[in-house]
Amino acid sequence: LIPKKWLTKFVDLTGISDTEFAEKMTFADNKVESVQNHKLGTVFEFEITSNRPDTLSVIGIAREAAAVFNLELKLPKINKQKLLKRQPIGLTIKDKDLCPSYSAVEISNVKVKPSNSEIQNLLEMSGIRPVNNIVDITNFLMLETGQPMHAFDADKLNKRLTLRSAKKGERITPLDHKSRVLSGGEIIIEDSEKLVDLAGLMGGLNSEISDSTSKVYLLIPVYAPTNIRRASKTLKLRSEASNRFEKKLDLLQTEYVAQRTIEFLTKEAGGKQASAIKTVIPASKPTIIPFTPDILEKYTGLVLSEKEISKILLKVEILPVIARSLRRGNLCFQPPSWRRDLSI
Repeated sequence: LIPKKWLTKFVDLTGISDTEFAEKMTFADNKVESVQNHKLGTVFEFEITSNRPDTLSVIGIAREAAAVFNLELKLPKINKQKLLKRQPIGLTIKDKDLCPSYSAVEISNVKVKPSNSEIQNLLEMSGIRPVNNIVDITNFLMLETGQPMHAFDADKLNKRLTLRSAKKGERITPLDHKSRVLSGGEIIIEDSEKLVDLAGLMGGLNSEISDSTSKVYLLIPVYAPTNIRRASKTLKLRSEASNRFEKKLDLLQTEYVAQRTIEFLTKEAGGKQASAIKTVIPASKPTIIPFTPDILEKYTGLVLSEKEISKILLKVEILPVIARSLRRGNLCFQPPSWRRDLSI
């Protein structure tokens, strides 16, 4: 569910009717299931296929709309964050495959209160119930960027954190107050005393944000999709966050989202960045895909020049590149980090 008023923060749809928008987006493989008349404004309901988690976000749909209608995409500018030496609470990952990428940061001096009306309205239009400014900001930015995150009450965490695969029979009580026995293989986070997070599904009740919270430990991870999907099915626990974690998320976006969250927590909760942003990303080679006019004509029957192909793909930030390992004259492209579905 994407409110039109939220979408137009990133792409100007002036002069484009809701009907035209829905029709052209659908024919560009971003299917609009319905156009809803919410009491607060128009809401587009999209059907998102599992290979396109980048479009499970307002910015992702705005990027597609900008390409479809040949419009400018206006992304938020991030202010430079303080270069602090102090590191956030440490996180040890037992198996790097469980969490190949993450960012973490601490924010102090926060004051928990209701969110402003704009955030509450946009969340409500998107099908999410407002809770408080801290939780609402994490949900708001998840919907905006497609990247879920979790805010812990930092004062409820005891020393260093460890992320690992759960053992059969371990027990945790998440935020829904329902104690759950784990079957093994779920991703969990523990401190030196207790399990504090059923990762990707729901935070632990013992580390939740409350009215007395003053310091937040923010974790913005990318989890192994298979583990999240299996745990969600086994525990019958599904959420907006797990729906995204089950897919191949952008491995390089976590620090950007951390910076944006710091700005929101500073503005909306009076917070102050209390540590450096700790970011871990995997070492990987960029995906390079040969795609020439001959290949295009062979598979689709379309006849376009290299210039025309490049112009079309650049609209969705797929970049033409020179690949020295391939024979001379081959046109090649590099997909952006959020298009992990593109490999051939």
